[in-house]
Amino acid sequence: MNRKENFISTYKFIDIFLKGYKGNLLLFFISCFFDYFLYIITPIIFGLMLDQIVYYKNISLFLSISSLIIVFLFFYIFLYVHMYKQHDILTTGFIMNVKKKAYEHLLESKSIYFINKKAGEIVTIVNQYSNDCLAFLIKDIIFNLNNLFNVIFCLAYIYIMNVQLGFLISLLIPISVFFSTLLNKKINSLFNNNRVLKEKYDGRIFDLLANFTEIKFLSGEKNAIKIFSFENNKLLDNKLKVDTSINNLKILYEGINLIIQLIIYSLLAIFSYRNQLTIGMISVILIYFFDIGKCLSAIVHSNLVAQERINNIHELKMFLHSESEKEYDGYDDIQITAGQIDFCKVNFSYKKKADILKDLSLSMSPGERIAIVGESGSGKSTLALLLLRFMEIQSGGIFIDNQDITKFSVKSLRRNIGIVQQQILVFPGTLRENITMGKMDVSDEKILDACNRAGLNDFLRMQPEKLDTWISDTENIFSGGQLQMLGIARICLEDPAILIFDEATRGLDKISETKVLASWENLTQNKTAIMITHKLSNTNYCDRVIVLKAGEIIETGAPNEVLIRSAELKKLFNTGGGYD
Repeated sequence: MNRKENFISTYKFIDIFLKGYKGNLLLFFISCFFDYFLYIITPIIFGLMLDQIVYYKNISLFLSISSLIIVFLFFYIFLYVHMYKQHDILTTGFIMNVKKKAYEHLLESKSIYFINKKAGEIVTIVNQYSNDCLAFLIKDIIFNLNNLFNVIFCLAYIYIMNVQLGFLISLLIPISVFFSTLLNKKINSLFNNNRVLKEKYDGRIFDLLANFTEIKFLSGEKNAIKIFSFENNKLLDNKLKVDTSINNLKILYEGINLIIQLIIYSLLAIFSYRNQLTIGMISVILIYFFDIGKCLSAIVHSNLVAQERINNIHELKMFLHSESEKEYDGYDDIQITAGQIDFCKVNFSYKKKADILKDLSLSMSPGERIAIVGESGSGKSTLALLLLRFMEIQSGGIFIDNQDITKFSVKSLRRNIGIVQQQILVFPGTLRENITMGKMDVSDEKILDACNRAGLNDFLRMQPEKLDTWISDTENIFSGGQLQMLGIARICLEDPAILIFDEATRGLDKISETKVLASWENLTQNKTAIMITHKLSNTNYCDRVIVLKAGEIIETGAPNEVLIRSAELKKLFNTGGGYD
């Protein structure tokens, strides 16, 4: 656990999300308190009832007390139902409030965050660690407070009955605190390590699932299982250490508790023999003794497990405080008329990694179509990400129509730049909703025109429901080329001044590729456009080709001219590596 993080600081963080749910949490606490109160009052009533029968033969009082216990039972059931009704409200409302905030921040996060985290790690933080917020409030605060109340009440009753027994049982408290403190640091370190390993494990699972087809195609199952087993064994080994440490604590605690039990049994036998305690009193003392032991054990165990939850919630807190695009300067909307793009001495690198772009300068004239090629890691896609401000340059400047893009709002910049990537997002909904991305103010006429310009009209004609065709997340009705056309139809609605095709034809068959390239030619008339490609034939659809190597421009010119004189371009397209 971070040294600055404890129960109080963790609660203060969670309190931000409790707006509108504090009443439900208070009702849950009150219901839980009365539930515990009834639980600890019942033994006293039972002991009284037992004494009335054994010593006084008072049947009428016995029956009256029995009736009272039945009333308590019905009240207990009512409290139980009410308590978990509040729990359900907190589960559906409060947790969703935390997850919504986390998801909103996820959409606003700077892209650099996703480079340092795997998808599985992010899902764990957003989903699982959000659940830990409610678990912390209920298990680590409310239940612990009620357990503490239970211990105090039971101990006070035993002191009233017999001071010697009360003192002996009181020894359990410092023993519990001692063992809790003894292993707290070690357990905390193991829990923190377990969290890191769990995030990596989840990330690895997501990677394997995302590349499932490729693994099968390349017969890489054995290697995938090897990787999975390695991560799984590390996680299990750490969990074994955690469980062993906790169990060792329990064994020590229970051993000392057993010794105290034997002493208490001996004293109770002596007091009973001397008629200093009734059978009813002895019954209550025994029940309370076991309750005290159970509550102290629960508090110790909860305190240890709470360290893991505090670590998890701290990780969620760090995520919500990670860099956001809201921190970007610029509130005015950018106005793009011509589409002149200038990269001026741009330098960029990911954290703790080598430079991706080195003092790069590039000018694109209005209406010019440029193809960018280069080996993997040369900085092709990075240029597009920087232009869209998904990443921030370390030095230099990027200008559109002589306007520094950092001086304007990110949303207005991205509205003016359309991008089609290799992977196209499809979500459950109608075809209309998938094209408009949920926008409600777009007419069907405009949508159909976008489909026609994107080359999606043939697909649309085959659908009986047309724009109302339902797109399921379990059944893919699109081919690869049709997915790209769906992406193109989306940007046709926006009619941006600048277009980017980032490996948009990769993996497509020849017919689909031809259709996508026809859409490119249609859409890029009088628009500044960038095509990031791995295919030599695609460069012929552009006015100029840029060859990148290790973050620097080494060749530029008309496609045919560059191919003749550029050894690097010949190497790229003649030695495999995904190029043709």
